[in-house]
Amino acid sequence: MPLSVKTESGMRYASAHVKVDGVWRKARQVYQKTATGWRPVWSYEWTTGDWGGCSATCGGGTQTRTVDCDRNDGVRVADALCETTKPAASNACNTQPCYTYNWYTGSWGSCNASCGTGTQTRTVYCRRNDGTQVADAFCSGGKPSASTSCSSCSGCSYNETAYINHKVIHCNYLKLNGRTNWTYAEVRSSIISTYGSVYNHYLGCSSYEKVCPYPSDACCAAAGYTDHGGQCSLAWVTGNFGSCSASCGTGTQTRTVTCKRTSDNATLSDSICSAFSGKPSASASCTSYSGCSYSETAMVYAKVKQLNALAVDGRTNWTYSQARSAILSNYSSVTQWWNVAGRNESICPYPSAACCSGYKYSQ
Repeated sequence: MPLSVKTESGMRYASAHVKVDGVWRKARQVYQKTATGWRPVWSYEWTTGDWGGCSATCGGGTQTRTVDCDRNDGVRVADALCETTKPAASNACNTQPCYTYNWYTGSWGSCNASCGTGTQTRTVYCRRNDGTQVADAFCSGGKPSASTSCSSCSGCSYNETAYINHKVIHCNYLKLNGRTNWTYAEVRSSIISTYGSVYNHYLGCSSYEKVCPYPSDACCAAAGYTDHGGQCSLAWVTGNFGSCSASCGTGTQTRTVTCKRTSDNATLSDSICSAFSGKPSASASCTSYSGCSYSETAMVYAKVKQLNALAVDGRTNWTYSQARSAILSNYSSVTQWWNVAGRNESICPYPSAACCSGYKYSQ
């Protein structure tokens, strides 16, 4: 083993490389000159090895190294000979948190269509287990879709163009008038000529004919429309007139007048039938004699009219009392006179002129 020696100021320094525990180390020995010759001077110091690998990749691990007390000639000695604090033989390492990454998917939003097929979206991103959003590259597997198709019928309402288009399907399906080539213009014209407007036809016939008023076929199906129902016809249906409001004379009698869909007898709003024909009257004047009864006063007034009309005794100013006195001068009562003569004289015994039909004189 090569040995080098250096002498200065009464001190001699010798150094060489020695193999300790299989490792070559530089050994340095210090000698001091005394009266009896050169004597060794010993010193001790800590020798540290390289740090080893960390026991964990994240979340906190440990790494170690060798720490030995060596004499200045390279000889390993007891730790107690090194007077300074022994360096640490272990150390914490990779203390950063351990992270996992997963795809986060939010709730689906509302469908962007209110009547038909549309799209709904959701939030999708790569999320670390502490809740932090990170680049998509950290997550494994395919990224979930952020959009999907959807359908909604909540906003469906009457649409004239869609309604006529479905009515065209309806007419051709039924081979109306032997035809299967009905056009939009022809169907619209036919509806308006009968119902006044397309909307009137929709109000009166769509539910029976199953003609859909929506532009979305999916919503039509969901609502139960098929476009292939029967034909619709509307009519005013009148009931029989009721009893006359008068029992002796002129009164009023009424009847029901209802707008009907004759194909299924469904009752509809009057406004639907009124769009293409006027509503028949629900009332009429009437005359009833069933309640007419004898009235002495009415007969005497009728007799007054007769006397003045015939100018009896050359007069045209007969009064009620004069006529009554003349009757009673020949008959025991006005009633006896009427039964014997008044009836034949066409004197009406009723207070109602309407009930006096057939009598010439009335009050």
